Amino acid sequence: MTLEERQRAVGMFHAGMTARAVARHFNRHESTISRLRNRLRETGQVNDRPRSGRPRKTTPREDRHITTLSRRNRFMSSGKIARDLMNTIGTRVCLRTVRNRLRAARLKACRPYVGIPLTHRHQQERLQWVRGHRPWTRRQWNNVLFTDESRFNVSFADGRIRVWRR
Repeated sequence: MTLEERQRAVGMFHAGMTARAVARHFNRHESTISRLRNRLRETGQVNDRPRSGRPRKTTPREDRHITTLSRRNRFMSSGKIARDLMNTIGTRVCLRTVRNRLRAARLKACRPYVGIPLTHRHQQERLQWVRGHRPWTRRQWNNVLFTDESRFNVSFADGRIRVWRR
């Protein structure tokens, strides 16, 4: 329950409503409301109790710094981000922490495209091929299969792909 809902439930308790009626009003389980009432009796507050677990290594400001670095340079590795955080802010964090913060910000890993750079000659040859095939009809193009450099093994497995058999 939100803090505002808890405070409204306290007001309902003071007005004489039962835990069952309050639970129905907030569409919560009755045990949730009973625990809230017990906490109010014991501590006089309805705030969250301190939770167990390891404290966070980074502050919200450092989390923003991590996400900003990643957004500015999408190909920056988590190791470089961790080193930059150490150099600029002075907080030492592990790579897993950086990855967790990026995942929490819904940022995913990007890798730069690594491919063969096309020379001027390659570009000219491609342009010549396109110009030579411009007058083709749709029927001629239906006989062409563009594979996008994917591997296809028709007759045997070469060990690089997994073949599923029944």
